[in-house]
Amino acid sequence: MTAKTHSIPAIRMPRRLRLTATPIFLASAFGLVLVASSPAYADNYNISDLGTLPGQTNSWTWQQTINNRGEVAAYANTIPDPNAYSGDESYIWADGEIHALPGLPGATDTIAFALNDVGQVVGRSTQPGAPNHPVLWDRGVIRMLPELPGDNKGAALMINNDGTAVGYSANTGAGIRRAVIWSRGVVSQLPSLPGGGFYDEALGINERGDAAGYSFPANGAGEHVALWKNGTVTDLGTLGGAWGDAYAINAERQIVGLSATAANPNSADAFLWDRGVLVDLGTLPGDTFSEANGINDEGAVAGFSAGDPGDITTWHALLWRNGRMVDLQTRIRPGTGWTLLAASGINNRGQIDGIGIHNGQFRAFLLTPKED
Repeated sequence: MTAKTHSIPAIRMPRRLRLTATPIFLASAFGLVLVASSPAYADNYNISDLGTLPGQTNSWTWQQTINNRGEVAAYANTIPDPNAYSGDESYIWADGEIHALPGLPGATDTIAFALNDVGQVVGRSTQPGAPNHPVLWDRGVIRMLPELPGDNKGAALMINNDGTAVGYSANTGAGIRRAVIWSRGVVSQLPSLPGGGFYDEALGINERGDAAGYSFPANGAGEHVALWKNGTVTDLGTLGGAWGDAYAINAERQIVGLSATAANPNSADAFLWDRGVLVDLGTLPGDTFSEANGINDEGAVAGFSAGDPGDITTWHALLWRNGRMVDLQTRIRPGTGWTLLAASGINNRGQIDGIGIHNGQFRAFLLTPKED
């Protein structure tokens, strides 16, 4: 995740949110009401610093970058910017140990975006004088994944436990980006919304093989949240604004992401799509932006809220669960030296990964619930 802004040249990364306390609206057709949690501190989680690689100073995670074993895919750089896309190196954090992931030969930039429960990792790697290519690591060995015929660029953004991955394939000369799925190493284009097909992306996949992301409809005014299921694409719309992006989908086909709203067309709110309804998850009081990055199979959502999505220091890591918006900073013991900026993903054990500032450095973190 990151200070991923709505228009990012290399990949569509997320944004970030912010926090406080006081009731926050939130009603859907099926009666969901979100309330901001109390600001009082509760020592609910142990926090782990996921470190960085030798020669690097910062570490970052993207969306839904944690598996059900508590392992996290991360990337590191020396520039305090998750969107630098230059000099990034990737690794897996597992049980307190860091395992470096190789780039393609001569790679100038390598980012791991997601990993599954059997240790396969997907991402992108950039070689000198060439665009980034989609890659798969299996047992630590990197392999380039194919792009669609005629394309020269791509990224693999999510992988399920069957080894099926989704992402995008692009032709930089034509300015076209298409949502794709890789199955057993073979790439296939996912269908676009009617009249679209020039800028689509799949960012999430569940164990059923359903994918979520965005696709431009015929009018081209802005991308809509898209669900791909059984070879067909469904337009899930937006929160009333011009555009919406989906970032993750769980086994129950609940989808999260962010969307512009009619009331605030120049910013975005986090959303949850559930049983045909797109629900605005709101922001913390005073904030103007929020983003939902990950969701587990119980429907708990990880993300952030922000006063200014372009200023990472205004972000605050959030958890939406059981109708409540929780400021995760208030769920760790004070005095740890941590400022939690954004939650990237959440697994079925309730562990949450994300990014924060630890003793003055940007670092990826892992929150593990304490035993009651």
